[in-house]
Amino acid sequence: MKQTIVSILTILTTLTVFGQDISGEWNGLLNVPGKQLSIVFNIKKVDTGFKSTMDSPDQGAKDIPVTTTSFENSTLKLTIESAKIEYEGILDKDNKIVGNFKQAGHSFPMNLSREKIEKEKLIRPQEPTKPYPYYSEDVTFKNEKAGITLAGTLTLPKKEGVFPVVILI
Repeated sequence: MKQTIVSILTILTTLTVFGQDISGEWNGLLNVPGKQLSIVFNIKKVDTGFKSTMDSPDQGAKDIPVTTTSFENSTLKLTIESAKIEYEGILDKDNKIVGNFKQAGHSFPMNLSREKIEKEKLIRPQEPTKPYPYYSEDVTFKNEKAGITLAGTLTLPKKEGVFPVVILI
């Protein structure tokens, strides 16, 4: 009886593993300091296993050959030796691959999905939009002796008080 149960479980596990088709386009969003990069792996089934390429659309890179592609026990492993890139992830029950992207000693979590992934809109305080939370005025100073005009932007808080001053030249 035990042997029958073990045999049935082995057959079901084998069918599940062979039933997982990872061929096709897999999209990921790589969050690196200061920006997000779209990454696309294109995986094809071949006689000897799998063959794939990588695209980095934000960097204008397409069809980068992946050195090795393996998929065993729901684990996808991809390496690009020339760029020192490794990706390893596990296919979950929602047909998403949860894993890590490694390059040159740095590791970043990156999940893959068959759907296109929208980038998050980054809020950049160094690129403010009007109306500004401060008063701003363009100013000029004439240097009669040197015969030149210096120009700059004066920014002041919109409220009363004592504030530190910074002059950038």
